[in-house]
Amino acid sequence: MSLGGTIGSRAPHIWVKHKDRRISTLDLFGKRFVLIAGEYGDEWCNAAPKAASLVGVKLEAYRASPAGELVCAKGEWESASWISGGGAILIRPDGFIAWRMWDKPDDLQQKLTAVLKRVLCRDDQIVS
Repeated sequence: MSLGGTIGSRAPHIWVKHKDRRISTLDLFGKRFVLIAGEYGDEWCNAAPKAASLVGVKLEAYRASPAGELVCAKGEWESASWISGGGAILIRPDGFIAWRMWDKPDDLQQKLTAVLKRVLCRDDQIVS
């Protein structure tokens, strides 16, 4: 049984097209944190650079969808990672899931910044 997007498990593998190359989502990990959002995850990708800058960490952000930076079938990433089209998962450089959000929160920028601080033990604020 696959653990999908369970926090603490390995990030899910799916085949995607990225910059005209067929790669596995697993090929994205190893050097920095990676955030992969669902089809409607533009806000996640826009918030990621600012959150990473505020926390002082390297973070790449992608949208996985038929028209995203990671091209895949509609709903494929969401199904593999247990998120909605507006959700996202944060993956550590070692390929394990640090955090997952089913859908977009109202305070997306603040939430992502707080999550990065918590994951990096740079803030005692508890994030759920």
